[in-house]
Amino acid sequence: MRGGAGNWMSDTIDVKRGVIYATTGNPSPTSTGRTGPANNRWSDSLVAIDAETGKLKWAYQYVPHDVWDLDSVSPPVLADVKGADGKTVAGVIHGGKTGFVYVHDRDTGKLIRRSAPMVPHENLFALPTEGKGTRMLPGANGGVEWSPCAMNPKTRLFYCVNLHQPMDYIVKHEAWDDYRTRYSKAPNMWLGGAFVARESEPQSGNVTAVNVDTGKIAWQAKTRSR
Repeated sequence: MRGGAGNWMSDTIDVKRGVIYATTGNPSPTSTGRTGPANNRWSDSLVAIDAETGKLKWAYQYVPHDVWDLDSVSPPVLADVKGADGKTVAGVIHGGKTGFVYVHDRDTGKLIRRSAPMVPHENLFALPTEGKGTRMLPGANGGVEWSPCAMNPKTRLFYCVNLHQPMDYIVKHEAWDDYRTRYSKAPNMWLGGAFVARESEPQSGNVTAVNVDTGKIAWQAKTRSR
């Protein structure tokens, strides 16, 4: 359960601590929520794994019971950051498809801070529906999807590439066997519906610099898709 839509991203290793930091994908079928009412742990999470034993040290779930395809895909980044008390601690940082930058304590997984949103949010966690569906943005492909973020320890800025793509989330009650037959072989993902970009609405991208010590956006450069 790694990456999104069958894509695999690199893990991050703290050699000194002997810990592997990885992000996890979302459960299927996505749109219908038939994965059950529980949180589906540890999907959509940042996890720390002991490299010697393979045991889970800690995990932090960003989106419990994900029906929006907002899985964690961008590789974690290791850097020293300011803790809540202002003291420097070892951190692990993740740029999310939710459009936030998350700063964690590397040893405990505790969320130190979440950034200001790097992309617009509307109906972020509204449930998908049948028929025309539910409009939501940033959409299933953004903010930060597979693009790795980068950290400059001198400027204290964390740089991420985001996508703003309004979508309609449509529920379709497709059984696994029907889905597999239609595509002739087992697919990489089983959505139980569709995420359809709203062609009538502008789409855009951006490069955003976030101060990891405050969570504030330092600057943003927007790019239009068309």
